[in-house]
Order: sequence, then structure tokens, then C-alpha cells
Amino acid sequence: MLAAPLRADDAYLRCSTAELAAFGEREPSTFSPAEFVLPKEPQIKGFAGGVVDLLVRLDASGRVRKACVVDSKPLGVFETVSVEAVRKWRYAPADVATLPKSDRRRMKVRVGFTLQR
Repeated sequence: MLAAPLRADDAYLRCSTAELAAFGEREPSTFSPAEFVLPKEPQIKGFAGGVVDLLVRLDASGRVRKACVVDSKPLGVFETVSVEAVRKWRYAPADVATLPKSDRRRMKVRVGFTLQR
């Protein structure tokens, strides 16, 4: 089965227009999560890999409070599993403290996929 573009019921995965304007062109953060969960393999077959850029909002303790999709390739394949996994990540509070105050603990992260056959 080939992937279809995001449907209306998947719209909650996408970042708002304001978030896209503020973070869409930024490079992903170089911080590595202190705790992370690997995304599950999506149920859609026929893709060897892809990438999803997400905007994450962190609390002061480094826990992800929100994750939304900035961009993805291919569209409609890896977004859901990426958001589900990233919402379980935690970053070191020392790393969170170095983020600019103007960003209010937000940063862009990239999740890459290479599927095993």
C-alpha cells in the first residue's frame, strides 16, 4: 500500500502557521535526548526510508510537552510514529536551559528512518 497525503484527521500532527513561520527554516537541534524511544515501523509498506522534522516544546525538566510536524519526506508515512515516539523523549535540563528565552523552550528535531527489509 502506498502512502497518501495527510488526511484532515491527521491535521493535529502539523504545526500551526505561526510555528512554521518561526521554525520552518531553522536547522534541527544538535542536542541528543537523555531518554528516548525509537519510533515504531509504520504499517505502510513500500518505503525504504524518510525523514521527519518536528518542532518540540519542552518543560523546564526537559520533558517534551508538544511535538508537531514541520516537514516530512515522504509525506504521509512517518509522521504519526515520529510524533508518538518524540512525545516520550526527555532532554537534559542543562541543555534546555541553554535554549534562547525568546524560543520558550522550543527546538526543531529531525527523526530519520531507514527501514530494514
